[in-house]
Amino acid sequence: MTRSRSRGSSRLGSLTAYRVTSLCGRAVVAAAFLLHALSLADSSWAEFGPGVPAPFVFGLIEGLRYLAVAVEVVGAALLFVPGATAVGALMLSGTAFVTLFARVFVLGGSPLGPLLLFLAGAAVVGRRRRELIAIWRLHTRPHRPSLAAARR
Repeated sequence: MTRSRSRGSSRLGSLTAYRVTSLCGRAVVAAAFLLHALSLADSSWAEFGPGVPAPFVFGLIEGLRYLAVAVEVVGAALLFVPGATAVGALMLSGTAFVTLFARVFVLGGSPLGPLLLFLAGAAVVGRRRRELIAIWRLHTRPHRPSLAAARR
């Protein structure tokens, strides 16, 4: 009996350690994305890319910058919602990829920050891929007709 208790407490300890490290990792990723969103909101993308025309910069790109800030804040918040962690991480890694693409091909500047953010978001997505599969299966399963349609 002592052996089974020690095995059970060992499993409980490892599960607790997994949950704590998962929470700490998500907190670090969320903090990194919030800092990136703060830097995006504080700066202007007009200072990047000398070859980009000014009306284009102040129109479309400025709107996309604010959209990226909003998506990063919502995604960072979703990292702590049970069942929505994978969706938040997918939003964050997608936004980081678009920011990386914009830095490399349109705006110029160092792509290292968005690359590291993309890899951090992709790591959380990889750890939570089962949540995404469960959400996909839930929303793509065939639905039974409702009772009202069956009575007709």
